Amino acid sequence: MKKSPFLIIVLLLASLMACERLAILFHDNPDQPVTRAFTFGQPFELPFGKLARHETENVSITFTRVLEDSRCPINVNCVWEGNAKLKFLLQHSFHLTHFSLNTTLEPKDTTIADYSVSLTDLLPYPHSDSTYTDADYTAILIVNRK
Repeated sequence: MKKSPFLIIVLLLASLMACERLAILFHDNPDQPVTRAFTFGQPFELPFGKLARHETENVSITFTRVLEDSRCPINVNCVWEGNAKLKFLLQHSFHLTHFSLNTTLEPKDTTIADYSVSLTDLLPYPHSDSTYTDADYTAILIVNRK
């Protein structure tokens, strides 16, 4: 049986792509913007676009998007305090899970596999004289293992 060189090349490329995907899942990507390590049960700051990894376990979280920020500015009297809704990516073992959390509305926390994630605050708090881009925001989170 004669093996086609084309088939061998395709299989080799598929294997390399699979290895690259595994490296990303295991956090061996040096281009990923790592902010810091986090400890279960301790609040930590996660700036927009950054990734935080657990100190010893294969779990990380990335702040990927500000979906809305309708919080009442500090220097304005509002009938309602408003809400900010943020999107995150949790990576654990071979799993990638996108989810959203809110500052005022539910859900403010979620459980994914063996991990619970709570959004405790979002900085900066709005001011009527300022406009913000996603890059200006920092989420305050607590991650626990169940």
